[in-house]
Amino acid sequence: MRERWTVLGAAATAAILAACATSAPVDEAARRRTTEAAAVCGKNFPDLQYRWDDVSGKLKVTTKRQGFADYFGFSECVRAEVERRRPDPSGRLAATAPTHAIVRVDVERDMILAPIVVNGSVHGRLIVDTGASLTVLAPEVLKAVGLAIPADAPHVDLRLADGRVVPRQIVRIASLRVGDMTVEDLDVAVSERAGPGDGLLGQNFLRHFRVSIERERSRIVLDTGRPAPPPRVTGTSTRVWAAPVAAWSVGDAWRFRWRGPGGDGTYDSRVLGDETIDGVRHFVLDEGGRKLTLQADTARLHSEHTVDGRLIARYSPPIGHPWPLRVGATWDLNADWQDGAGRSGRRIFLRCAATEEARLTGAVVRETWWAIEPRTWIRERRLIGDGERIEELHSYSLR
Repeated sequence: MRERWTVLGAAATAAILAACATSAPVDEAARRRTTEAAAVCGKNFPDLQYRWDDVSGKLKVTTKRQGFADYFGFSECVRAEVERRRPDPSGRLAATAPTHAIVRVDVERDMILAPIVVNGSVHGRLIVDTGASLTVLAPEVLKAVGLAIPADAPHVDLRLADGRVVPRQIVRIASLRVGDMTVEDLDVAVSERAGPGDGLLGQNFLRHFRVSIERERSRIVLDTGRPAPPPRVTGTSTRVWAAPVAAWSVGDAWRFRWRGPGGDGTYDSRVLGDETIDGVRHFVLDEGGRKLTLQADTARLHSEHTVDGRLIARYSPPIGHPWPLRVGATWDLNADWQDGAGRSGRRIFLRCAATEEARLTGAVVRETWWAIEPRTWIRERRLIGDGERIEELHSYSLR
């Protein structure tokens, strides 16, 4: 009798353990990708048998042959097929995206909140979080755009502000726009609001850009690095313009007038020196309290210093126009800059054109007029944050 109860007890214990065994959370999308991949790879390994195990949430594989060659080959094939089927959670940058965008943001409780538009219709704000791998949206936002969360939506573990790690569902939205930048087919995690705004702007959106956060100016800059088309050339070429800088002499001087949103005034430019750097002739120019080092043959800017010699910025490669110029010439201005403390600044990338007309089409941020007689530029118009600044040559004296 004791032996019989022992057997029954063991059987009862087994039944209890089986009933309480925890099966792995079923990610239907992952299961479907894996089984589809196995069906493709199984054709090349007829001696293998496989099935999906709901308890472990994995593919179980057995083989009729000795050794592990087929098993490893099948596993590698399945891994590659699953990866090929896995959607990119970062989506894709819209083809209409500009080269860069300046986005005005709010700063609240030491957090930066960027304005967003979901699926082209619902507006909100997201906390800019460069440490978050995924963008997070509140369920109210998805409800507003009419997006239901599928029952088989995949999950991701999110760490909350209090340190807890919780599973959250992932859905795909058609588009997310920040400023003028739109990313399409973006995966977002769904989680309740935990602070101001409607969620987090994470790396799967931000990775499409070089991001500059300018907290003190309440803005962020999103730079795609895409080459923009140059301004449309409307004139015809009648001459080739040599670099006026090449004819400079130490002592040449120019006076410029300027006006802008903050007022107006004058400043002087004077050639201070003629020196060779890395085998290339350069001029040192004092321009309104800054010392500029320019290549003599191309007028490209090599570095900027204060009057007392402190480095402001060094450009690599030097930036400027590709002399000689003629109407119709196009070029890219592409350089990195570094300041006196060794810090790297935002990469400079512009696409330029030499054009005869004073009025250009497109978003022109700088226009410069050069003339042979004074051997320098005579007028420059620059768009700045709150308007435009115009500088014009007033007088000059040449050696």
